[in-house]
Amino acid sequence: MLISAGKKRFLIKIKESKMGNSFKKMSFKSKLIFSFIFVSIIPILLVQSISYFNTTSAMKENVNELITYNLAQTEKNLNTTLNSYMDILYQIYTDDEIIEL
Repeated sequence: MLISAGKKRFLIKIKESKMGNSFKKMSFKSKLIFSFIFVSIIPILLVQSISYFNTTSAMKENVNELITYNLAQTEKNLNTTLNSYMDILYQIYTDDEIIEL
């Protein structure tokens, strides 16, 4: 397997860096814990955060849609109630007995 010159320099810098030396000095238990965190917990956190943002945006859209439908239904109910009150008021206003009083 051929490794490019840039990759070789990068790997050499990692080996010579303080992080590379400190990783070599770590115990096997510490290396396993670090590897576990790096390989499993960090990707899980990334996936969960992406899922959280997708879910919250979908819920916001659904709530806004439901609010719009609810307001439209409330407007229809209010208009119906007001129209019925106007009809009752008109009937009272045009009733002959009320006019005589």
